[in-house]
This record gives sequence, structure tokens and C-alpha cells, in this order.
Amino acid sequence: AAPPGLHLKLPFNRLRCRGARILAEWPGLASLGSLDLGYNGIGPEGGAALASVPALPPLRIDGNDLGPAHALLHRR
Repeated sequence: AAPPGLHLKLPFNRLRCRGARILAEWPGLASLGSLDLGYNGIGPEGGAALASVPALPPLRIDGNDLGPAHALLHRR
């Protein structure tokens, strides 16, 4: 689990789809204060994995081609 209020900044790290899926499955994700995944080449599958997380923290996701998941993530 993440310390409460931790702001995780991972822009420009080439996380891609795989990294987004791993983050989506991480139990500590819900306890983050915010998450910055800008410009990581996450793509539609990674975006869908993140969009499926029930308690997703405030998210910065600029610069990723997320396809339909883009709209889902920006509605939160």
C-alpha cells in the first residue's frame, strides 16, 4: 500500500500498456493522492485497465493515445 497522500509522478517513463496494467492491479493505487502518467505510450488497452479501477486517484494522463478509454478516464 502507498502512504496516504503520496503523489506519484511518472511522466515520460515509457510505461506503455504493460505498466498501466501493472499499476491498475497494484493494491496501493487507491491510496495515492494523485497519479501522473503523462506521455507514457499507454494506449487503449492500458487506458481501459486504468478505467476499470473503482477507486482511481486523481489522474493526469495527457499525451497518451487512449482511444475510447480517454473519455472514461476524464469523466472521473
